[in-house]
Amino acid sequence: MTRDELFAALADARDRPDDAAKVAELDRIVAHADAGGDVGLGFAARLALVEVHRQIEPWRMLPPVRWCLDVVDQAPGTLDAIDSARLHGYHREAVAALCGTSRIGLTRAGAALDDLERRLGAAGRSCRPAYALRCRIADHVGAESTARRWLVRWRAAPRDEWSGCVGCEPAEQARLLTGWGRWTEAVELVEPVLAGTPRCPDQPERALGTIQLAYLRLGRYDEAAAAHVRAYRRHRRERAGFPFLADHLRFCALTGHHDRGLEILARHLPELDRPYDEASALEFAAAGALLCRLAGPAGFARHLIHRPGYAGRHAAELTVTALSTELTATAEDLAGRFDARNGTSHQSGRIASWLAERPLPGPVRLPPEPVAEPERATEPERATEPEPTAKPEPATESATAAESTTAGRSEPAAEPRRESEPPTGPTTAARPTTAGRCEPVPVGCRDRGDGPAVVAPLTVAAIVEVLRDRADQHVLGPAGTVGGRWGNALIEFQRLGERGEILHARVTAERRLPAERLGQAYEFCNAWNQDQLLPKAYVLDLGAGELVLAGDVSTDLEYGVAAGQLAVLVNATLASGAAFAAAVAALP
Repeated sequence: MTRDELFAALADARDRPDDAAKVAELDRIVAHADAGGDVGLGFAARLALVEVHRQIEPWRMLPPVRWCLDVVDQAPGTLDAIDSARLHGYHREAVAALCGTSRIGLTRAGAALDDLERRLGAAGRSCRPAYALRCRIADHVGAESTARRWLVRWRAAPRDEWSGCVGCEPAEQARLLTGWGRWTEAVELVEPVLAGTPRCPDQPERALGTIQLAYLRLGRYDEAAAAHVRAYRRHRRERAGFPFLADHLRFCALTGHHDRGLEILARHLPELDRPYDEASALEFAAAGALLCRLAGPAGFARHLIHRPGYAGRHAAELTVTALSTELTATAEDLAGRFDARNGTSHQSGRIASWLAERPLPGPVRLPPEPVAEPERATEPERATEPEPTAKPEPATESATAAESTTAGRSEPAAEPRRESEPPTGPTTAARPTTAGRCEPVPVGCRDRGDGPAVVAPLTVAAIVEVLRDRADQHVLGPAGTVGGRWGNALIEFQRLGERGEILHARVTAERRLPAERLGQAYEFCNAWNQDQLLPKAYVLDLGAGELVLAGDVSTDLEYGVAAGQLAVLVNATLASGAAFAAAVAALP
């Protein structure tokens, strides 16, 4: 293949879903580049490979990252400041991912961490990320006193732009403190994050998911329940939320919400076959086993949960008792692998302590879900409230068998729901009428696992529902706009077009540039538009000595949109908008 053909193949590969086939295609392009001595193509293909591994197998990131770093070492001018910071961020993530797999020995992980610390020092950067990883590794192998010493150094080290997210770091430290029984300190540490400072698009849900068990241990039951409900509503839909599911399952097990816990378990059980990493799979399996052990005596022993087939394993309907046995075996196997690598018995002991936990003596009530803000009177359409569905009862074998036949199929399972939570109603579909409007009609697919997917005209209420489902704070404007802050970005959604059929989002970076940097601002936006699909970036000169860097995302929804499709569009806009603003903030 010619160089142009290989770059075209690379462009096509980038558009594929993140799966094994995409990895294989990128590996093929890398092999061609290396055989032809094409460093530029090899660099671009490996960066694409890193981005795929980040999503499906983070522990595989390190080799392509190290290759790219070696290229930059030999030609320091290869990358600009933004791409250099991104590559070093990948390096930090790649080394951190080694903690989550038993496939890489501790010696190799330690060498990778030493290299990371050396590179940080050589670049004149703070060693804070390296200290954080040393703390995590010490905690992982059971060396708590060593981990505490590294935590002190981690906190004391200065921060810089390579130190990672200022909003996520307190949650990471709080997780360690919770595991050590320092619950009050863990809660106090994340209080600024819960208050909205510092800002991060992943917060406050990650912090809430982390400290829900600390709240329980402190007897702050209402706060624990509120943290669980809000955090899970986001974690249930994101792959990056998988590591937090164990905490949600343990919360349900310890508070007696077995019905909700079993629905969460059934919904996410297929993800255990393709987990975020081995460490999160270990905790998910152990927490699921604990839930099943406590739910059995509470009347759920014969409740059936569908476990889909995978590889050589056949699909099966498992009782809670049988599933407890399987999940216990999975957790013990994974813990044994880590302990064999680490030369300790810490992970096996930790999982045994989880499985021996007993429920709280008193009830913990869950708060009602927040109600979506009503749509402005200027909107002709209104959201309707469906009839509530009954929660599962552990009454009889026939009843539990009937309700569980759909609770874990290959399609997404129904949303875990208590009586205090308003259900998500069936979605609708739409088709254009002779008058040019859309009328709802059901279609034969599923949308978010809640019922028949329905396409309907775009409404402000639908946009609000997506943001409410994400548990994101937002504000309704007087002209039917919906806006908020995500990271360093101010993002505002509105409907445009004659019938309000166009979903338009304006992204504005919080950081402003002085007017004399107009040329650099144009250069940044041109580079962004060349490399990124969303948002379409441009420069606004306010005429007061400041430049605003902004971007637009527009989607024509003339024929309507299903709720799941709208969620994808909004989520993509928020993620790309936050990334755009973060890149602006990282400009020198």
